[in-house]
Amino acid sequence: FCSPCGFACGSARHAVSAVVLATPVVANHSWASYHWERTTPEIAVPIVDFTTGEWAQSNRVQTAVSDWNQSEYINSPYMRGSGTNTACPIVSGEIHVCNDEYGDTGWVGIASITTTRGRTTHITGGVSKMNDTYFALPQYDNDVWRQLVMCQEIGHDYGLGHQNESFSTNTTDSCMEYTSTPTAIDKT
Repeated sequence: FCSPCGFACGSARHAVSAVVLATPVVANHSWASYHWERTTPEIAVPIVDFTTGEWAQSNRVQTAVSDWNQSEYINSPYMRGSGTNTACPIVSGEIHVCNDEYGDTGWVGIASITTTRGRTTHITGGVSKMNDTYFALPQYDNDVWRQLVMCQEIGHDYGLGHQNESFSTNTTDSCMEYTSTPTAIDKT
């Protein structure tokens, strides 16, 4: 699930978070101390959409960016990427969103970030990957699951952790909560 797991890679550190298939974990609700460096209260990191198929046709990334931009702390520009980017490498100063059949990995969506080293840990880049291997299955191939996972993985790339890690919740108040059978995100 989304407990941070850091490992060294070159001169940057990586953290990975994933939405997995019904495997409960215990973690605190913040994603460590990860955050983007900024000089204003707003995060304005560009989100670059490389999704294809249903993801692109339904504007799932654009919808998630629009939803996140409702926060007074986030004002990210949305950009459509050009070409195919299923490998989805991390690019400094951006969050890239991709999809592909990544295989039987145990995760339906995964977020990865790179960070600086030193006294203050800043996110320097992020990716959100949607695993079409699972979204091809009837239980995940629906609007609610797709948008929930898209929203959550981009949220992790912003440096946000989960608000609730109980799979027994069906209707959630935020995409940053777990559920085993999402029916809707309650925005009341």
